[in-house]
Amino acid sequence: AETNTGVMLSAEVCSNPAGGGVSVPEDLGVLAAQQLLEEVYRGGAADSSSQSLAALYMCLGPADVSKFLVGPLSPYTIQMLKNIKDFLDVMFKLETKTKVDDEEDLKLGADKVLLTCVGTGFTNLSKRTA
Repeated sequence: AETNTGVMLSAEVCSNPAGGGVSVPEDLGVLAAQQLLEEVYRGGAADSSSQSLAALYMCLGPADVSKFLVGPLSPYTIQMLKNIKDFLDVMFKLETKTKVDDEEDLKLGADKVLLTCVGTGFTNLSKRTA
């Protein structure tokens, strides 16, 4: 799904492995639609499967402040933030953006999280220069 601001949200469903039971295509379609609606409800500038990759790019980027607004953090993203702290020694500031009174009536979905960090300025030392 694409939002009116150009954000692409996705959801993915796979059938059961061979011998693992029967997967009816209609049931898979319903499950995929439910997961896509969950991603739309979560909101943010990336879906839950892309949050961890965005966090990694933020900490490997230039030695400047980076900010990224996402929906509620997925368990995979939480573990990725722990790994980034352990391996790259980069700490993220997490701020919860709650709904204001005007937005309560609009039902804009889940609360958002603003990820903020200072990048490491990582450069590829193996890259050839002309």
